[in-house]
Amino acid sequence: MTTQNRNTLLNGFCLVVGFLAVMRFMTVPANSTEGELRENPCPHTPSASIQGVPCSAVLAAAEVYDRKVRPILQVKCYDCHGVVARLPLYSKIPPVKGMVEDDIRHAKKEFNMSAGFPFMAEKDFLDDLHELREVLEEDRMPPRNYKAMHWKSGLTTEEKKIVMAWAKNIENALKATRVLPPASE
Repeated sequence: MTTQNRNTLLNGFCLVVGFLAVMRFMTVPANSTEGELRENPCPHTPSASIQGVPCSAVLAAAEVYDRKVRPILQVKCYDCHGVVARLPLYSKIPPVKGMVEDDIRHAKKEFNMSAGFPFMAEKDFLDDLHELREVLEEDRMPPRNYKAMHWKSGLTTEEKKIVMAWAKNIENALKATRVLPPASE
């Protein structure tokens, strides 16, 4: 191989590596219509409840969530579980685009954080809290294939402690205030 051929090959290799590095770190906003923000699930009456829990307790949990937990989850989880994701540039490439969209659709179906707390109106939010703790304890999120491309995507130990403590405290507090409907005979 001549010196000129070797230099040309090396230049081409450097261009490809540079291009891939730029694509890895550039993000584009996603066009997401799924999981849009919903209205506050609690009616504006003092005695109202949601899923048997007084609205005052749910709103107090939501306030703590907004202050301490949401900022962590927005950075680490909302790309798949939130309203609008920050997608890497490579997600616009046709074969990859479909896979990314399917992953996000599945993530929002399983655990949609778009509206804040309570997370999903159609599911029991106490189950959501338990599931959130379980996922963090078992280190199931983010999935390995996502971590392979997004190295800093997982929660730090400190972030896990904050989210898990919030979820456990709120789950226990809401369980204590929940009034279950009488069993039908």
